[in-house]
Amino acid sequence: HGGAVNDVDVSSDGRLVASAGDDRSVRIWNASGAAERLLGGHSDHVKAVAFSPDATVLAAVTRDHTLTLWNPSTGRRYTTLAFTGMGTGTDVAFSPDGGTVTVMSLGGTFRWRVSDPAHPRPLPAPTGPRTSTAMAYPARGGLLVASTPAGGIAVWSTADDRLVKAFPAMQGSTQDIAATPAGDLIATAGSDHTVRLWSTRTWKGRGTLTGHTAAVGTLAFSRDGRLLASAGEDHTIVVWDVRTHRRIATLTGHSADVQGLAFTPDGTLLSAGADQRIIHWPLTATEATRRICRATASPPTAAQLDRYLPGQDTGALCPQP
Repeated sequence: HGGAVNDVDVSSDGRLVASAGDDRSVRIWNASGAAERLLGGHSDHVKAVAFSPDATVLAAVTRDHTLTLWNPSTGRRYTTLAFTGMGTGTDVAFSPDGGTVTVMSLGGTFRWRVSDPAHPRPLPAPTGPRTSTAMAYPARGGLLVASTPAGGIAVWSTADDRLVKAFPAMQGSTQDIAATPAGDLIATAGSDHTVRLWSTRTWKGRGTLTGHTAAVGTLAFSRDGRLLASAGEDHTIVVWDVRTHRRIATLTGHSADVQGLAFTPDGTLLSAGADQRIIHWPLTATEATRRICRATASPPTAAQLDRYLPGQDTGALCPQP
């Protein structure tokens, strides 16, 4: 990208990666990180991208209030829609059934029925989350969870546009929201440097994760729901064990704000930053061991491997002299 990378998403089958940039482009990559195609012609910075659940449509939203729907496999543009907003377009997401796409902006919330992506049908704006910067569709319950201007969370029923719950997140402003694939938890990112977990059954807090030194701006759950990645203005990514709330990895490599996170189906993490970089982070002990063995002048000894990676079969990864 020729500018900051603002968002990254991975298709449900893991074959394609999409990234959104300040260079007014969306780029499509394969799972190995090789460039597949450039989706250009956007009118302004592209702030967010999202694949439909079946990966046949890619939605991209720009700072100046346009939504473009693409065929990510062919690069064909289905349509571009303009919406009226007073502030930046900030987030885009498909409903779990793929039939609706929703855009959040500082000037309002906008929805379209996209069963035919070449001819989207406008839907009435929900009466609830008028001004929001982040949202998530939990996989169950027909709900839309959105941030509110006062730093709270609003939960809406998409079937009847009914407010289900509203509560303060107690994190300053809510910068991002993510939901587990099972839909049992959501995570919220705060300007107060924290991440909070919430049950979608009770809407009670399930824990606060601390460790960042600046505002947290982006979140992503792994496909199995066991890991949560958080990142933001401290240029650092933290990977958490969702069950124990334990920090299991701290990833440094970006030199500017980290603005997008996404997991692949095999558990690899992708991060996108204002430093124009997309970084691929394998999180398995096997890959970590392989990289250590390649990087060191002499292989770790058998005693070191047994100490730091107990129970791992490391013989093939780090052959002993």
